[in-house]
Amino acid sequence: MHNFKVLKVWQKSIDFAVDIYKATAFLPTDEKYGLIFQMKRASVSNSELETQVIIARLELLSDSTTMN
Repeated sequence: MHNFKVLKVWQKSIDFAVDIYKATAFLPTDEKYGLIFQMKRASVSNSELETQVIIARLELLSDSTTMN
């Protein structure tokens, strides 16, 4: 298992999600369950997806080097 927290892409994705959470704090409260919710959910989903893809690629690379 790889430590995804050391990956720059994961760190930048988390920074992006934090920035989104900060930015949505200034939006009107009537957007709380509309735009704000979607922006927060998308920012977290983005970091999770990127991490999963990178880990899968690293595992494939690891598997292919052990097969040779």
